[in-house]
Amino acid sequence: MKFTAPLLVLILALIAISTWSCVDVPSSGFTPPNYRSGVRFNHAGRGIDTVAIFRSVDTTTTQTTSSSQVIAGTDTIDIRDTLVVTRVRNIYNRVRMNFGGSFTLLVDNASKGSLALGQGTSYLNIASGTRRIKLQANPALIDSVPILKFDSVRVTVWDTVGTGRGTKRRDTTMTGTVDTIRIAKTGTLANAIVDSADLSIGTQTKVTVFLIGDTTSTFSTAGGALRYGWIKYVIGTERATYEAAVVVDTALVRLANASTALARDTVGVGSNTLRFTFSTVTRYVKLPASADSTYLLTFSKSGSAAILDSTLVSKAKRYTIVVIDSASTYVVRKYNDD
Repeated sequence: MKFTAPLLVLILALIAISTWSCVDVPSSGFTPPNYRSGVRFNHAGRGIDTVAIFRSVDTTTTQTTSSSQVIAGTDTIDIRDTLVVTRVRNIYNRVRMNFGGSFTLLVDNASKGSLALGQGTSYLNIASGTRRIKLQANPALIDSVPILKFDSVRVTVWDTVGTGRGTKRRDTTMTGTVDTIRIAKTGTLANAIVDSADLSIGTQTKVTVFLIGDTTSTFSTAGGALRYGWIKYVIGTERATYEAAVVVDTALVRLANASTALARDTVGVGSNTLRFTFSTVTRYVKLPASADSTYLLTFSKSGSAAILDSTLVSKAKRYTIVVIDSASTYVVRKYNDD
């Protein structure tokens, strides 16, 4: 059989289409993000404070009803008086917590180990989104504080008897809070949650969460007796997990100020003077070119030649340097970022 040129071209085209349609194409489609991140926690907390920890609650409701009858001129009046009182008694244990000491880190109620001041975890593989962070410790007991809250509703009804005048009603509502006597306690409160926060972790990112001792605490409305919280959670983002770590010919350094002693001061780093306020994290700074393979960073108060601390960093690496309080001034802690 002979094929004409146009027919031969058509047959070859059909063969080509048939062959192409048999190619093995992956069927997995779009690969979604894994919605997990690398999160490192750094304990830079400091400060001793009284913390109130909720212990228990009991609620009681009582109702009393009384009836009476009075004569007012030519009227006879029936009076029905109803009083409902609801008492809610919340009991708090107050403890003395040293936020510069050790505590157990919990993420969504799962323990991630114990951290001492100046220590950091490795990068933990944690689900992105809102995560509940808790700090658990064994603080010293101070006292127990029962706080009594009450609501009372009084309803008084007058009925005029025999005259058809109908019913008259009076409602009275009253609320209040009573701070009762504080009962002294001794010993420790084991496995107490002394601080907590909800943190929003981005998708597929590498971050460090700095646990910094805050300068203010959260008060309740109970006359300042109930106080809670001395940790500020500062998130420093580093890079996306699917990106390679940035490598430079010098070094990349960022600074985190967790020192209350430096809340209003500047810091000299080497020959440069930097200002980074309390509870902030700087961006990565590229150090100037040098023939040496390492850099010596010295830390001193602005305007002073006295070196308070120093640390070495190497070329082609990234670092986070955290300034934390010491007994008299401050010290620095260096962490390698990947």
